[in-house]
Amino acid sequence: MRGGFVPSIAHPGGNITGFALYEYEIVEKWLELLKQLAPMADRVCVLYDPTNPTNRGQLPEIESRAPAFAVRSSTFPVGDAREIEHAIGTFASEPNGRLIVLPNPVTEVHRELIAALAAKYRLPAVYPYRWQVTSGGLACCRFSSRPNSNWSSTSRLPRRSASTYRCHCSRGRTR
Repeated sequence: MRGGFVPSIAHPGGNITGFALYEYEIVEKWLELLKQLAPMADRVCVLYDPTNPTNRGQLPEIESRAPAFAVRSSTFPVGDAREIEHAIGTFASEPNGRLIVLPNPVTEVHRELIAALAAKYRLPAVYPYRWQVTSGGLACCRFSSRPNSNWSSTSRLPRRSASTYRCHCSRGRTR
């Protein structure tokens, strides 16, 4: 419902099947990781695609959980490289910031630009995918989708109660 796919559980208005790669609760892990990377920062910039239903569902989660990490969030809708440059440049004009890059095609296509701007403005940043770290980003934290002990023996779907997250840092490497 938060993603905008159906108006309500009781009256979904149609059929939908599938699953999401990201639970909305992962935003807490992103905030936690950023707090560990930059404990003094008190602001977080969130890059998102306003046309992406998952991103629209993640925003209220970030805004509601940010105070627990002593940060205030600033959200920036982006659709192209120019908007990304403007958003990060505007946010970085004040000190003590961090960056969360939400998963969507726009941020994926421009991952190297985002990583370069985060480095230029010295913004600790967390990304949704490991390959964004290998493209120059600082850190990522994602839902673990590898078959392991957290996977049910009767299906290929992860057990809800055994969800795990994997976090990766670049350790100072830029590429």
